[in-house]
Amino acid sequence: MRLEARAPARAYAIRAREEASSPEVITGTFTLFDTDVITLIDPSSTRSYVCMNLVSSKTLPVESTEFVIRVSNPLGQCVLVDKVCKNCPLMFRDICFPTDLMLLPFDEFDIILGMDWLTLHSAIVNCKRKNIDLKIQIEYSDLNGLPVVISSMKTLNYVKKGCEAYLAYVIDTKVTEKN
Repeated sequence: MRLEARAPARAYAIRAREEASSPEVITGTFTLFDTDVITLIDPSSTRSYVCMNLVSSKTLPVESTEFVIRVSNPLGQCVLVDKVCKNCPLMFRDICFPTDLMLLPFDEFDIILGMDWLTLHSAIVNCKRKNIDLKIQIEYSDLNGLPVVISSMKTLNYVKKGCEAYLAYVIDTKVTEKN
């Protein structure tokens, strides 16, 4: 096992009960192996982590890392990390966002998602609204050849209720023009 020579990884955790009133914290609930997990979204964290207690209680598959990684928090405290749960199926609304989670001793959250996960899944962090936008690929069947359409009146009602609306111009680049 070698100690990684790069700059130390950064991790940040705050008490879960403080997060609701804290403007700089974004949390959410994901599902990991059929268990709801309280998750801190932390762009200041280099990597993603899982609470050691969760790993023990759920007997998650653990591997050794290639390097020992020194993780520091904003207070300057450091811990050495050498274990990882590879390719964990982190679920949100029945969509899988696989991730590698390094084992870290913390108790306030079940998971901390850092820049590795945010980058991998092209996440857009909105600090003002305290949320993240995730891009997903959706595969669907033909639905009997009929497009799914919402009437303009129904759409207007949704927008008035505060729903976001997007206008998209979509073309199938695989279809050739007929002359």
